[in-house]
Amino acid sequence: MMPDNPPQQTATGVTSGARDSRHTERRSVARYPFVATAEVTESGSEIKLWARASELSLKGCRIDTGRPFLAGARIHLQLLRGNGAFKTQAKVIYSLEGIGMGIVFLTPTPDQQAVLEGWLLELVTSTTELPGSNLK
Repeated sequence: MMPDNPPQQTATGVTSGARDSRHTERRSVARYPFVATAEVTESGSEIKLWARASELSLKGCRIDTGRPFLAGARIHLQLLRGNGAFKTQAKVIYSLEGIGMGIVFLTPTPDQQAVLEGWLLELVTSTTELPGSNLK
């Protein structure tokens, strides 16, 4: 039996449409809602795009863009939030045309890792009720 809405192969080779019902999430770290401006530059071609980051974890992020790079592309990523910036080399792990791409961070330096961890600490404390926070 065929699925009601099978995935469609696009001209760029990116699969779009419904996900395979056998697809399971394999995240090893929590992701948090996050908003930042993303500057993404494809290594080698130097093609640059500006987009929005919408999720963040210790290992990667999601970039919302209608024209994502293909899965496997190596990129330089810069996330800009408030007065801070996080910069690292990264890799596109999934790409959905018209939706965006998933990014895995490859080589954050210790100072950049500290920026990332600071942002995540803010996100965790703003989305989690702290013990005793309802005490008067």
